[in-house]
Amino acid sequence: MISAAVVLLAAQVGWCKKKTEEEAAPTGELVDVFDDQASVENVTKITSEILSAYPDIAGISGFDGASPGIGAAIKESGRAGDIKVTAQDVDPPQVKHLEDGVFHVLVGQKRKLFSYYSAKLLYDYIHSPIDITANDEGAGISNIPQRVDTGLFLVTSENVKAFKGEE
Repeated sequence: MISAAVVLLAAQVGWCKKKTEEEAAPTGELVDVFDDQASVENVTKITSEILSAYPDIAGISGFDGASPGIGAAIKESGRAGDIKVTAQDVDPPQVKHLEDGVFHVLVGQKRKLFSYYSAKLLYDYIHSPIDITANDEGAGISNIPQRVDTGLFLVTSENVKAFKGEE
């Protein structure tokens, strides 16, 4: 049986537990979902406790900027490379852990698109000549999308140099 743990913000804990109960892989066990309180120190402590309580842990996933604490605890335990680690955000501490073989995959957000699309949609909302119906306002219809998916990207040991502009 493969065991894994997830470390994330409290607001995401309930959703993550519900989703993993609904979609859990039959070959794996989610040992728990932990609230890191967006603190590298808390993540380091939580990860050290996970490593002690579950010596056979196969994977850990971190979902916010505090994930470097996962890398610190794994390095300190001497288990770098033995545990599959995924982390969200592609900031220098996460990239360093990836290059050191502690993290296996980083999931990045296309943050520069957040502001770009926000400004573009605001402009379109105010200036667009497009009407969806004869009375959009009365029908409660907006001339812009309600959601915009800016996408994600993965950084691995195979593409980290290109990501950093070194290739």
